[in-house]
Formats: sequence, structure tokens, C-alpha cells
Amino acid sequence: MTIDPVTRIELYYAIENAFASPPVQVADLLAAARDHSARPDIITVLSDLPEDQVFKRLRDVWEHYPDMPTGSVEEL
Repeated sequence: MTIDPVTRIELYYAIENAFASPPVQVADLLAAARDHSARPDIITVLSDLPEDQVFKRLRDVWEHYPDMPTGSVEEL
């Protein structure tokens, strides 16, 4: 069994709705991912963010994941 890494595009789709009303906190990102029915690995990745972090733009999230692959899992 292979474990697919979380990619930026996958994370983007899971949390994009949270940024309809920025700024957002980690709890908002987690709620958006759960509403999106994101796989557990995405929830785990988001749970690693500092709880007091506030994000004004989605691109601010990427600063916490500099080594996260950018494409889809199929492209890896």
C-alpha cells in the first residue's frame, strides 16, 4: 500500500472556501477541509499549523509547506 503525499493543489481545493472571508485561522482551514471531505492526511497536515496563526491570503499557507509538492498526486 502506498501513501500519497499531500500536494498543494489538493490542499488548495480543500481550503479555498475558507478564504471567501479572510483573514482565516487554522480552525477555519480545518472546518473548510472537513466540509470538503478532505482525506485524513490533509487534516493532519493542517493540524500541524500553529494554532494562533492568521492567514490573510491563501498563499500565506504555502510558507509553512515549502517542500510540499505542487502538482496532483497523479503527476508525482
